[in-house]
Amino acid sequence: MNIGIEWIIAVILGLSGTIIVAIVQSVKSNKSQKPVWTYKTTHVIGRNSKSPPELKLIFKNNPIENVYETKILFFNDGKAPIDKKDMVIPVRFHFKESKILGPPKVIENREPIGFIAQVKDDNSIGISFKFLSRNDGAVLEVLHTEDDFSDKADGDFKNAKLLIIKDFPQLSPSSFWLYTIKIATPMIISGFFFAMGGPGLTSADITRVSMISRFLSWLVASVFLFWGSALWTIYRFSKLRRLPQWSRKYFE
Repeated sequence: MNIGIEWIIAVILGLSGTIIVAIVQSVKSNKSQKPVWTYKTTHVIGRNSKSPPELKLIFKNNPIENVYETKILFFNDGKAPIDKKDMVIPVRFHFKESKILGPPKVIENREPIGFIAQVKDDNSIGISFKFLSRNDGAVLEVLHTEDDFSDKADGDFKNAKLLIIKDFPQLSPSSFWLYTIKIATPMIISGFFFAMGGPGLTSADITRVSMISRFLSWLVASVFLFWGSALWTIYRFSKLRRLPQWSRKYFE
């Protein structure tokens, strides 16, 4: 098989460039602020079609039909600390028609962060804190009357975007292969055009160089590029969708 030296150099440079860019992006990402949140709603107690008419639920002298509990986790998933002044638009978690049954219980991972949660007039829960270092945050336990918690939260930060944790990629077979293909495809296509008609290739070269040989060379390199991208995908996904150790028992 006649493999041109230009093609070999191109593959080496392409792989090296991809690795360098990936490392730089990873380091840059790890040093950023990442305010993220997630939630879990469960039915605590309530009436249904089989409940006797004599069964009544009372909360502070007011009758209610059901009680739900929503646990909201908010934390900093980045390595850069988030200060109180970085929250330029206050974070609020909304309920639609539910009546919130009292102030939320706040379970912070450590006392110095000064995490506070309050019920607001617009039927939402607002939060504040002094600072959040890596994995700092709190779990809020909120009792309410309807299963209508919204997965849309208000809030914005000076140097970061507020994300719900379900927006993160999850390591499922479909998302894994789609992410791998997304990374590998541009490199493979670029390599094809370079291999079949790269810089410096004259008409004389076309008659002399075996196009089959060049195609097979590109095919071999593409296999390496694809599985290299798959390894990077595994590494990348291993860094995502991980709850802080202190909070996991509330979301099992």
